Amino acid sequence: MITQTNLNRFFDELAKSVDITDARYEKVEKRYKAILDFFKNNELKRYDLDLYPQGSFAMGTAIKPINDDGYYDVDIICRLSDANANKKEMKQSELKALVGNAVKHYCTSLQISKKPVEKAKCWTIEYSEPEQFQMDIVPAISNSESLRILLEKQAYPIDYHEDAIAITNKDKIGTYDIITDNWEISNPKGYLKWFKAILKPYIVKLAEERNVNIEDLPPNQSKTNLHKIIQIMKYHRDFTVGENKHKPISLIITTIAAQNYNSDQNIYSNLVSISDKLIIAGNSGIIINPSNLTENFAESWNSTPEKKELFIKWATRLRDDMLYAKEADIMDSLKDKFNSSFGERIIKEAFEKISYYPPPKVEIQKKPLGPWGI
Repeated sequence: MITQTNLNRFFDELAKSVDITDARYEKVEKRYKAILDFFKNNELKRYDLDLYPQGSFAMGTAIKPINDDGYYDVDIICRLSDANANKKEMKQSELKALVGNAVKHYCTSLQISKKPVEKAKCWTIEYSEPEQFQMDIVPAISNSESLRILLEKQAYPIDYHEDAIAITNKDKIGTYDIITDNWEISNPKGYLKWFKAILKPYIVKLAEERNVNIEDLPPNQSKTNLHKIIQIMKYHRDFTVGENKHKPISLIITTIAAQNYNSDQNIYSNLVSISDKLIIAGNSGIIINPSNLTENFAESWNSTPEKKELFIKWATRLRDDMLYAKEADIMDSLKDKFNSSFGERIIKEAFEKISYYPPPKVEIQKKPLGPWGI
């Protein structure tokens, strides 16, 4: 049997192997700050403007693509938040076009070969080699009051409502091209605050050690076991599920992991217990957004049951893989098993970083003594 110590060392190295480099984080930050500066000096200069990352790059849970030539996906919110940008005077289509023109102008100024692509909720910039990432820019306006009212109507706490935004959605034909209060609500900053609150004791300690404010801690340099657990699960999903359009979304995985994380347990023990919780949540079909208690992240499963089926199938495989790790007799058998769940490249990298076996014992054979004791 493999010891708990060796299992945890392996999963710690596995998390490092799927993590992205500090240089990649810094490049993304440099890019979106350059876009913000450009927007403020061109089409959007009349607006109170804010650009910030959401999702994995904001939380420090981004992972490598499963292929060496794969692209990193970066989600950026472009929020306009003054009197000139509100739901009473602006259509979703107008906001989308306004931000889209700024994105096109930016790409032209940098001579980016590929034109930006308009999607339902965003504009996508695909940077050419060697950047190797694409950036989804989501147009948004402030929406804190609407979320507050919605929460109060249902007697929910109004935690995190102040950062809520309204985003455009071209697929909502009935509301996209008219003046309406019916915009899609999102709250990535509120979600990030909720996530950080779970890890506050650790983050506060780290900030004190580095003599910086909590807000100034880069997400890629304040990793906890929770970050590593989420990264391992997301990479397992990407490798085993592939490009299936119904694959489990990262927000659901992150939410369930954060809600069930036990800081007193190691990475491996948490992976076992959280994978069980994933299956339970998958069967229930209810995963509430902690930054907007009126939203069920799994609501689309009702109309697309394939999403629920695939989620449970993936979570079950994850759980079974974790249990196999506990039962494996030697590390070589674990390596063979995990090659099919994470890929040979990542598993090889993790194994090369650490030695699991004690050095072989060297037995010194004593020669029989001669007649003079030599």
